[in-house]
Amino acid sequence: QLDHPDLVQNIFINHNEIPGNGLDDDANGYVDDVNGWDAYSNDGVLPSSQHGTHVSGIIGARGNNGIGITGVNWNAKILPIAGSSGNEATVVGAYAYAAEMRIQYNESNGQKGAFVVSTNSSFGVDQGDPADFPIWCSFYDTLGAYGILSAGATANANFNIDQTGDIPTACVSQFLIAVTNSTSADIKYTSAGYGVQSIDIASPGTAVYSTITGSTYANLTGTSMATPHVAGAIGLMYSAACDLLIADYKTNPGAVALLMRNYLLNGAEQLSALNNLVNGNRRLNLLGALQQVQTYNCDPTSAPSVAFSALGRSGCPGLIVNFQNQSTSNSTSLAWEFPGGTPSTSSLSNPVVVYNTMGVYPVQLIAFNSMFADTLAQSAFITVLLSPEIPVITLVNGQLVTSASGQPLQWYLNGSLIQGATSPVFTPLSNGDYTVVSTGENGCFSTGAFTLDNLGMAFSSTSSAVQVYPNPAEGELFIELPAGTTAIGIFMDASGRILEKQTLLSKNTLDLSGYPAGVYILAVQMQDLHTYYKIIHTSASSH
Repeated sequence: QLDHPDLVQNIFINHNEIPGNGLDDDANGYVDDVNGWDAYSNDGVLPSSQHGTHVSGIIGARGNNGIGITGVNWNAKILPIAGSSGNEATVVGAYAYAAEMRIQYNESNGQKGAFVVSTNSSFGVDQGDPADFPIWCSFYDTLGAYGILSAGATANANFNIDQTGDIPTACVSQFLIAVTNSTSADIKYTSAGYGVQSIDIASPGTAVYSTITGSTYANLTGTSMATPHVAGAIGLMYSAACDLLIADYKTNPGAVALLMRNYLLNGAEQLSALNNLVNGNRRLNLLGALQQVQTYNCDPTSAPSVAFSALGRSGCPGLIVNFQNQSTSNSTSLAWEFPGGTPSTSSLSNPVVVYNTMGVYPVQLIAFNSMFADTLAQSAFITVLLSPEIPVITLVNGQLVTSASGQPLQWYLNGSLIQGATSPVFTPLSNGDYTVVSTGENGCFSTGAFTLDNLGMAFSSTSSAVQVYPNPAEGELFIELPAGTTAIGIFMDASGRILEKQTLLSKNTLDLSGYPAGVYILAVQMQDLHTYYKIIHTSASSH
């Protein structure tokens, strides 16, 4: 309702267009677009809509006028465009009008067009596939190139948008901010879409009181109500920007639009109730967004203020740390120092550094501009934890023995885990590359390696020195050695896990009745002679 008492002062007027003369007076390609455009009928006669009136009041109902409500930004101008459709051509036609008005503004230095900073889309296609709406989705980048962010409402249903899709909130564009509906209890509204990949932020959209047709007011609920809070916030952020930020925006509209997007998202409240529902657990916070805008350095002659943070500041050797420069924007160059890290220095804004040696390390960053420098040195900023000593593996009497002790161990053959092989001594069954991993209390580990290539592991059913029978065996296995000799007998399962180990004399009996049927290995070690027997056990007894 263009003449709603709480909106009429804030409705956009195209002063370069003469009403009702049937001419395109401002040569923007649209005839008689005095207050906006109707993309359904391609004319400047706007239909009246309760939904559009309610949304407009949330964005920019007039403040301090003694009536009704106050919008998020009560002096912003609202440019009405009718085009909330599931038809791609209609929607693109509506967005194209917003783009053309901003293009005219940019090209005429504000003498024509409109200084459009955001579009609000409280409409869409539930479970829509972006592949079916390629022009619609790609148009957000077109708008963004001219400095326009877009706020888009997600589905009014409990859909995981990451899985079901949605138009526009599954569209991929940095210039689109996908919004879901939160309540006064700071939880997601039950019938509102979610998705940690698709949804950027939650915003109040439950029982929101705003303007409606008939020059009155009502409470409405939906993502349609949540999204204009975000669109209005973008306008409010620009109203709080200093002259230099606005000048930079006009010079580099796309880049500054993305900066404003980051300010909006970085200033949001992080709520645990939105975990696994919204990217970053974010709920719109106007104060936080405005405080982010105020970090922009509006005096290029002042000294930079250096700041940084890091992701992954503590861990085991091989620790990878992602550093993030957070210095004020008037710094023109950076000098990082990372003692103990690789690289040890960097001039990148967000360097990645690897720390391979246990210790506690400082970090320093200097931010420069043409006149000044500012330094931030953080001692004990990076912690690399202790790893166990690297295990040494040796071959002793046919067994692999590791020096590691007092730590959990695990053996591997050719990179594959050997089930049950967790002791310092392991009896190998074949040649290959053996490794043992020693894990400390803090979770850090070290790895030792040994290549075995002379085991001579030919399996025998008998040998001139040792008799093993019967094979297959049921219940008992007999092992006979030459008179007066002794040996070590090791009985293992097929994976090499030791089940029994005993000293063998001339005549020996191994009771198999407690083991299930299957294939086993018997190793007989006599001085330098190691003979391996594949034993087939036919008993069905359990162990």
